[in-house]
Amino acid sequence: MITMQFLHPWFLLGLGAAALPILIHLVFTMRARVVDFPSLRFLRQVDRQVTRWRRIQELLLLLLRVLALLLLALALAGPVWKPSGGSAGSPRTAAVAVLDDSYSMGLRDAEGTRFARGQALARAALVSLRPGDAAAVLTSGREPRLTRDPAALVESLDTLKPGAGDGTLRPLVEAALKLLRGAQAAQRELYLISDFQRRATDLAGIDWRIPDLSVILAPIASSRRDNLSLTALEPLSPFATTAAPFRVRVAVANRGPEPSGKSLKVRIDDRVAAESMVFAGGGAESVASLDLAFDQPGWRTVTAELDDDALAADNVRRFCVEVRPSLRVLFVRPEAAGAMARSFYLEKALNPGGPADTGVHADAIDARQLEGLDLARYAVVFLVETLPDEAAARPLRAHVAGGGSLVIVVDPGIDPPAFNGILGADAVEGEPLAPVRLAGTLGSEREPGSYQGLRDVDLGHPVFARLGQGGAKLDWGAAVFFRVARAVVPDRSRAHVLARFTSGSPAIVEHRCGAGRVLLVASSLHTDTTTFPLRVGFVPFVQGLVAHLAAPAKAEGLRVGERLRLQIPAAGAPPAAKLARSPRDVREAAAVSSGGFAVYDFGPAEEPGTATIEWRADGAVALRRVAINVNPEEGSLDIVDPLPLVPRAHRVGTADELKALIARIRRGTPLSTPFLVLAFLLILAEALLANRFAFGAGRRAEAAGPAPRDTG
Repeated sequence: MITMQFLHPWFLLGLGAAALPILIHLVFTMRARVVDFPSLRFLRQVDRQVTRWRRIQELLLLLLRVLALLLLALALAGPVWKPSGGSAGSPRTAAVAVLDDSYSMGLRDAEGTRFARGQALARAALVSLRPGDAAAVLTSGREPRLTRDPAALVESLDTLKPGAGDGTLRPLVEAALKLLRGAQAAQRELYLISDFQRRATDLAGIDWRIPDLSVILAPIASSRRDNLSLTALEPLSPFATTAAPFRVRVAVANRGPEPSGKSLKVRIDDRVAAESMVFAGGGAESVASLDLAFDQPGWRTVTAELDDDALAADNVRRFCVEVRPSLRVLFVRPEAAGAMARSFYLEKALNPGGPADTGVHADAIDARQLEGLDLARYAVVFLVETLPDEAAARPLRAHVAGGGSLVIVVDPGIDPPAFNGILGADAVEGEPLAPVRLAGTLGSEREPGSYQGLRDVDLGHPVFARLGQGGAKLDWGAAVFFRVARAVVPDRSRAHVLARFTSGSPAIVEHRCGAGRVLLVASSLHTDTTTFPLRVGFVPFVQGLVAHLAAPAKAEGLRVGERLRLQIPAAGAPPAAKLARSPRDVREAAAVSSGGFAVYDFGPAEEPGTATIEWRADGAVALRRVAINVNPEEGSLDIVDPLPLVPRAHRVGTADELKALIARIRRGTPLSTPFLVLAFLLILAEALLANRFAFGAGRRAEAAGPAPRDTG
C-alpha cells in the first residue's frame, strides 16, 4: 500500500493558481461579433490545417503551464511518500524488537560482543519512540507483551545477556507479529536483530501480511571467523568403577577456516584428571580418547574444557556418572565351574582381563544356591540356560520386584510348559518374570536352511548404544543362530521387542516387573548354538546390556531448554521429589502417574551445569545427578543473508543507518525537491516550445507570400 501525505497542507490552496492559465486562455479566445468586410473575403483561402495545428500548440502550452503550477503548489505543501502505508505525524506507533539471545550472540571480537551491538541497535530503535507509543523487546526468556512506556524498556535492555539456549528465530518472530496485529497503531515496526545463523533462521513460510508494517533486519556481523567447539564428551568404558580405568572420548570441531589448537583439560568434579593439546584443521573435527581414574565411589561429574576463545559457551561439556567400587554380576548356570561353562562367553565379554579390565566382578552359582543368597549385592543377575524350581525362583522374583535386574538366556531345548509354569505366563506364584511364553524351537543344527539371523534391531535402545560409538557399522546379519526358542509375546503385554530373528520370532525382549527389569534372549549364547559370541558386536552388546540394567550407571544428559524429569516405578514412589542446582536453588515437583511410573517434572533446564535429584525410596534417600549442556551446533559460524527471506524488508548495519531509516519510514520520503525540479523542467519546456511555435509561425507566413490586395 502506497500513500502520500503533506507536511504543510495549507499550501494546497495554491492548487487554485493552476486555473489562471485556463482563465487567461478562455478570455483571449472569446469570440467577438462577426462583421463581414468585403475586402477580407480572400483570407478564407488560408490553409485550415495550419489553424488546427496552432490550436493543438496552444493546448499543449496550456497543459504545461497548468502542470507547472500544480507541482509548485504541491512542492510547497511538503509531500512525503510512505510505501508502508503509515501516517506521517501519526500519534501512535507500535514497535517490537526481536533480540536474538542465543549463546552464539556472545561471540567476542575487537568491537565487543555481538549481543552488545544488538543491544545498541535495539536501544536506537526504542529511544526514537514517543511516550504513549507501544513497544516490546522479545528474547527467549521474556514474555511477549506490549508496553506504553518505551523508556522503561530502554532501561531493561541493560539487564539482558546472552542465554545458553539454541532456539530459532521463528517462534519469536511469530509472537512479535501476533503482537503487532493486535496493536492499535498507524505505524507498525518489527526489528529483527540477530547474527542470522543458518540453523536458526527459519523464516520461510511466515505470514508477513500486516497493514502498515515495516520490517527492519539488523544482521550483527563479526570480524572473527575462528571458534573451536566441544561437540562431544562421552564414555567409552561401559562401567565406572574405582577398580579400572575409565576411558572417555572428546570431539572438538573447528568452526573457522584456519587450523587451530587449544589446551584441553578433563576434570573429575574439581580435580584435573587428564590434559592434552587438540588440533583441528579448518572446518575439520579432532577426536581424542583419554583414560581417567576414579578414586572414590558415588556420583561424579566429568567435565571437558577448552582454553578460552572468541565464543566461550561451547568450550565446556560434561556428563554425570555413578561410580561403584566394583560392578558385581551373578551368573546362575547349570554348571558353576568349568572353563567352558554355559556362561563362558558372557563372562569374558564383561571382563576380558589384561589391559581391558572393566572392573566387573563375576560370581557363578547353580540354581540350588539361590535360596538365602543376598541378591541385592549384584547389579545384574544372569539366569543362563537353567530353570530353577519354584523355591529357587522366589528369591529371583523378590529381587526383581524390589528393583533388581535379571537377564534370562534361554536354552532352546528347554521344556516350554515347565518354563511357562515357573517363569512365564502360567506361573503359579506372583507376576511372570519372563516377558514371553515359549512355544517350542526353531531351526536345527543339521538343517542350514533353518538357521536364523537377527533383524529389526532397535539400535536406538540403550542396550545397543555402545555399538554406534566410533562410527563402526556392525552387520547384525553376520550372526547365525543354529537353533532358537520360539517366543510369543502375550496379548496386552507392555514388553518391548528389541530384536527379532529372521523368521519374525522375538529374539530379545525387555519388560518391567515390579520395580525392576527383565530382559530375555531367546537363544543360548554359546558357540555350539550360535556364532554371535565370535562376532565383533557381541562384547559391546553384552556390556551395553549390563550398563543399561545396572540402574543405569550413566544418567542421561540434557540440553539447555529440555525438561528436567525423573521417572521411577510407581510402586513405592514418594509423593514429591527435589531438584537442587545449588544450595539456594532448590525446587520440588509432585509425582504424576503415567503408565505404571511416577513422573516428576521440574521444568526446562535454563543453564548448563549439573542438577541433583533426590527422592526417598525404601526409607532411604536416593540420588541421581544429571548433566546439562549447550547445543554445540549453535557455535557454528554459518551465516545467511535474511533479506531474501522477508518480503519488502529493510536492512541496516549500524545504529546511524537505523536512525536514518526510522526517520525515513516515519516521516516518509520527501518529494518537495523532485516536484520543484519537475516544475522547473515543465516551465523550461513551455518556454522552449512557445518560442519554437512563434518562430515557426513567422516562417510559415513568409513562405505563404503577401496577402492578396483589395482592388475593388
